Order: sequence, then structure tokens, then C-alpha cells
Amino acid sequence: MLDLIHNLGDKTITSACEDPVQGGTANEVIMGVLGVATFITYVPMVWSVYEAKSSKGISLTSMLLVCVTNFASTVGVGLQNWQSVICCGQSKWSTVQCLEGLNPILLIGANVIGCVPVYVLCVIYFYSGESVDVESQESRSTFKSSLAPQNLLEDTTDVLYTQKRANWSLFLYTVWEVVVIALCVILLATEGTHSDAVKWYADSLNVLAGIAMAFSWIPQIYVTYKAKDVGNLSIVTILTQAPGAAVVCISMMIAGQQITAILQNAIAALCLSVLLVLCIKYKYFDKRGTKYEKVENTDSESGDDEINVAKD
Repeated sequence: MLDLIHNLGDKTITSACEDPVQGGTANEVIMGVLGVATFITYVPMVWSVYEAKSSKGISLTSMLLVCVTNFASTVGVGLQNWQSVICCGQSKWSTVQCLEGLNPILLIGANVIGCVPVYVLCVIYFYSGESVDVESQESRSTFKSSLAPQNLLEDTTDVLYTQKRANWSLFLYTVWEVVVIALCVILLATEGTHSDAVKWYADSLNVLAGIAMAFSWIPQIYVTYKAKDVGNLSIVTILTQAPGAAVVCISMMIAGQQITAILQNAIAALCLSVLLVLCIKYKYFDKRGTKYEKVENTDSESGDDEINVAKD
């Protein structure tokens, strides 16, 4: 691995590794803490989906867009900071210098490590809007579906997906990741770190990440609003990520990042804040009963009717 790092991009590196400067010690500490905290924020979501064995209430579209955002950003920022990767790989920097130089990559990479398990679990435990009875799966599901309005079942999940489509989305996302990494290796090996081709590729990935970031949480807001329920969406995750996104915006302004990048993060922070308000409303303050509860009540009532018919 070290030999690969030594070779990739070495063509155009003519200067010695300089001491990394990323916006001051305070900003580096903030970014480092954010990286660790961001990864931890996904843990409640992972546990919520795994424990319930269901992605009920979670938009697969949002999870996919979040993964695309974080992976594209990680690769794009990694290409822009490939000099730092080489300096660390060649042991020209100390551990502290490597942490400072690689801080942007580590911060965004923590999001990838956190969000991908959520997306994979949501595909594995995809919620199709149907409840199943252990004793009589087919008859009870059919009976319940005939009683409940069709849109009642559709509103409880991401209507763009079925289990088959969910599986295909995960497969295509995996293929896309492999292609993105393969192109990185080819460009670094043939063009060099500071070539126009590498810069263009990194900028393209960052633009893609910015667009996906701006719209990533809108499908989740729609699903939550239509269902009038949180489902298995972790409020703890949203509660920690909403202020975290705001802090990232402030940190980017301190570091003097481009206004477009700050605006994209600001939109994501706004969407997360709206989603947080909806989650708190439907979880703790809306006492009218949710569509998930109505479906479950319909299922239980159908069971009571079957028992009464059996008694008669």
C-alpha cells in the first residue's frame, strides 16, 4: 500500500513537504472533534434499524443521497489533498502533522463510515408498507390490505422503491464507488497529482457532492411528513447532526471556504432542522395517532374479527 502511495502522483511533486496549515489550531480541533462526533451520530440510527429489523419511516432515497454526498466529497477532497497523503505515506511528516494535513479527508470519511451501514441495513430490512402475521402471513396481509386505504400503506415508506429496486440501488451504488476509485488510481498514475485532469475530476466530484447534499434530506422530510410518524428514524441522530451541520458551516466560513460550499452545507443544515422539528412534533406532541399506528390497529381489529367469526 505504501509503495502505491509513493508512486501515485510522484511525477509532479518537486517540492519538499511543507508544514500543513489548515486554518489554525482551534479550527483543526473543531474539525477533529466533528469527525469523531459525526461517526458516533450514526450509531443510534444503525441500532434502531437493526433492532427493529425494519427501515420503516426512513427514506432510502435520502440515505442513498447522503452516501453519494459523503463518498464523492471524500474522494474529491482526497485528490485535492493527495500531496498530504504522499507526505504521510513517505513518513516526511510527524503524526501530528499528518492529522492536520489529512483532517479534511478524515472528517468527511467519518461520514462515509457512518452512513453506509445505515443505507445497507435499510436495504436489507427494507420496509414495504406491509405488516405480516406469523401464523397466517398471506391471509392476514391480504385481509389488512383490503381494509386499509392504498395510500395509507404507501405513505409509510419511500414509494419510489420496492425490495428489488432497493437491492439494485445498493448494487449500482457499489459499482459506482468502484468506478470512482478506479478512475482516481488511473488519473494519479498516468497524469500526476497536480495535473489538470485530476483537478477537473476532483472538482466534478465536489460539485456532485454539493448537489446531492443540498437535496439529500428533502425526501426524508417528505416521507416523515406524509407518514406523520418517525418510524425507525433515530431522533438522536438527527438531533446531533442538525447543530453539527451548522457548526460545519461556521467552521468553513472561518477557514475561508468558497461561498458555494458554505451555501450547500447551509441548505443541508436547514433541511435537518426542519426534519428535527417534524420528528419531535410527531414523536412527542402529536397525539392524534399516526398512520403506522392506524395500520397496526387495522391489523389487530381484523384479527379480532377473525376470532369473533371463529366463535360464531
